Amino acid sequence: MEPSPADGRMRWSKKVAILVVGALVLSVLLGYRVGNTSSHGPKHLRVESGRAVLHNTENWLTSFDTDEPGQQLAFRADSVASDSATGFQDHGVPPCLEVGRRVPVRVGYTSIRFPSGRTMPVVQWVECPGG
Repeated sequence: MEPSPADGRMRWSKKVAILVVGALVLSVLLGYRVGNTSSHGPKHLRVESGRAVLHNTENWLTSFDTDEPGQQLAFRADSVASDSATGFQDHGVPPCLEVGRRVPVRVGYTSIRFPSGRTMPVVQWVECPGG
């Protein structure tokens, strides 16, 4: 008995379906790998509690310290979002920061990776508890 033309079309469509599914799986895996290893990949927010000091209003240099070794961050106070009892700000100096005064805060920060492989923390927001 000779195979009918319908059998040939059925085999061909199964092969195409398998190739399409295989290509989709490969592209998902490749996208996941590239997305997680590139400098533009996922940014995992870390939240720490500690004290911040606004050092000056010329460049808005602010330091943050948790009293743990290696947990110091520096950022521009006028470049972060903040949340406090007075409300949310998407930019501007958090209301609890005053020059020379150590105040309790929480910060949310991410790490960015440079093409050289070096990483650096970047403060995204500051929360002023109670004020």
